[in-house]
Amino acid sequence: MRSSQYTRLASSLALALGLAGCGGADDDEASASADSVDTASSTASLLTVSADPAMTSVVPSAAATMAAARAGTYLQPPSCVQATATGATVNYTLTNCSGPYGLAQASGTVTAVFSMQGAAVGVALTGNLTFARGARLNVNASAVVTASGTGRTATVTTMSSGTGARGQSVTHNGSYTAAWDTAAMCLSLSGSFMTTSLGRSFSTTVANFRKCAGACPQSGTVAVSAAGRTVTLTYSGANTASWSSGSRSGTVALFCGS
Repeated sequence: MRSSQYTRLASSLALALGLAGCGGADDDEASASADSVDTASSTASLLTVSADPAMTSVVPSAAATMAAARAGTYLQPPSCVQATATGATVNYTLTNCSGPYGLAQASGTVTAVFSMQGAAVGVALTGNLTFARGARLNVNASAVVTASGTGRTATVTTMSSGTGARGQSVTHNGSYTAAWDTAAMCLSLSGSFMTTSLGRSFSTTVANFRKCAGACPQSGTVAVSAAGRTVTLTYSGANTASWSSGSRSGTVALFCGS
């Protein structure tokens, strides 16, 4: 849900693209873009919470039991989450929970349904959450997660939607790859999908995006294309990201870091 952590990155670029013809974004619109990027880690975080505890399981019901039992290990404070397993399904109720990769003050309900796919764990996530600063996520995503040592790789298919903290709506449809390391606590994303925002559809490509716990995104690009024009957003570890489109360029403020 370690946003679809990333399909939501496209909303910031969609805003930049829509404003590029006007010569740039004002502070309010740049902040709205940053809100979108700030909540992009939410889906990845939810995948971590659900899939990580289940990676040693061999049957769906055991995966669900383990995921429910360890929910408080991934979400803080542990008392913020109630998780109940029934068969292969876990129902989570969150109240002001924080978690890995940028999940902040999340409240709402999420359902995870587990399946075994060879050595991989399948997770289907649905639910509705609200976050710090009023952002919302309507998650509808499925992932196939594999493990290698402390590393996890998820192939995610998403049809999720949401609203940023400043009221910007975005929907996304497609697939991407999310990878994270449970020891280093770093997340990476890559893939291509379609994003609808500002009443238009954009082709979105995320490449080499990397974000570690408690830090701003340290690298990566997100490119959004429509009507023969492309806007590229570049991350460098700072609390701003730079964008460029032809001869125009600017920066977008990010909510990240400690």
